[in-house]
Amino acid sequence: MDDLDNVILLIISIIMVCFLMLLLMITVTRRGDKKFLKSMWVNYFSWFFIIPPIIFPLLYSRLFFVVVFHVISLLCLREFSRITGLWHDKKYTIVCYVALCIIYWPVYLGKSAYGAFQAFPIFAITAVLLIPVMRDEYMHMVQKTSLGMLGVAYFGWFLAHVPFLRNSNNGVELVFFLVLLAAVNNASGYLGGALLGKRKLAPHLRPDRTIEGALVGLIVTIGISFGIKFLIPFVSVIHLVLAAAIISVGGTAGDLVISFIKRDIGIKGAGEAIPVYGGILDRFDSLVFTAPLFFHFINNFYGIIH
Repeated sequence: MDDLDNVILLIISIIMVCFLMLLLMITVTRRGDKKFLKSMWVNYFSWFFIIPPIIFPLLYSRLFFVVVFHVISLLCLREFSRITGLWHDKKYTIVCYVALCIIYWPVYLGKSAYGAFQAFPIFAITAVLLIPVMRDEYMHMVQKTSLGMLGVAYFGWFLAHVPFLRNSNNGVELVFFLVLLAAVNNASGYLGGALLGKRKLAPHLRPDRTIEGALVGLIVTIGISFGIKFLIPFVSVIHLVLAAAIISVGGTAGDLVISFIKRDIGIKGAGEAIPVYGGILDRFDSLVFTAPLFFHFINNFYGIIH
């Protein structure tokens, strides 16, 4: 292991221990609220199922990291197709899987394929749009086509920005910055809302999301970003704050996006892919929304692809 590997693993360990100590203090002070405590601990331990499959490939192999996120994208699309009913049309769903794989092709090729990475979603969505034409069908095709395009673009191209970020200059550090702050925002926002929350952020979409929790998440996320700025010293202070704010606000928005989809369908959870916690969508919703925003923000100012 080189110095960067050791530093990243040390940062993860310190943050996990800090959150553990905070949870223990909360547990002591709120013994009577068993429902809240159970939800809090489940949320904490679920990260032990998420961190290793992301961090170890990130540190040791670019190609392996791309494969991991390719699989995550396919699993997200699978959950999305199942909760929306798109999976009932198996042939249509298979075409969506193929379209998603088309989007990932330039990611495997590396940063030299950046132009193709930006262009291939057009071909993938075109393939989905042509299915009704090739079948000579129109019944329910507007719904299926809309769901297919959303699934392929959102869980394919949006999420593929994470492994493509790994291809860039300082890719390991930038991906770690993104993933860590997305996780910190999720955890601190949840705890802040549970302890201080009074005003609902989006009562019809996520009753447990509060304005106070979102603000706590934003403040903590920006604070942690200063603590790990040494990993990306080329980023100015103002851009560091803006990047952290993008990750925080975007993460909260991504959570609400999946919430409105689930609410409209009439379900509470997206699946059981992660033991006890729930589905893949429930854990990666914030990262899906945030990844392209962070990627293009950093690339616009620092040219990390060139």
